[in-house]
Amino acid sequence: CNNMFIFPGVGMGAHLAKTKTITDSMLLAAAFVVADFVNPNDLKAGKLYPDLSFLRHIGKWITEAVWQDAHRAGVAQVAPPVNVRKVIKDKFYDPKY
Repeated sequence: CNNMFIFPGVGMGAHLAKTKTITDSMLLAAAFVVADFVNPNDLKAGKLYPDLSFLRHIGKWITEAVWQDAHRAGVAQVAPPVNVRKVIKDKFYDPKY
């Protein structure tokens, strides 16, 4: 599940930040985003991960969290812009058939 939930957003965040390093804090930022999407009903049902229907949405939030964290850590070569969510939305691949 890590590959499915965390790494697309980590990769996109690192790419947009133009960082050459993936730090532990960037991975933790991604993990916290995933954890934030696990609601009490999920936990009652014994689920450790959010519903897959939120996968792309979570990926966008992870991208932002990773980019922000890279900037805070001083490893980002590009700071997140004021309109960071729009930039991420515009850059995200949207498979439409």
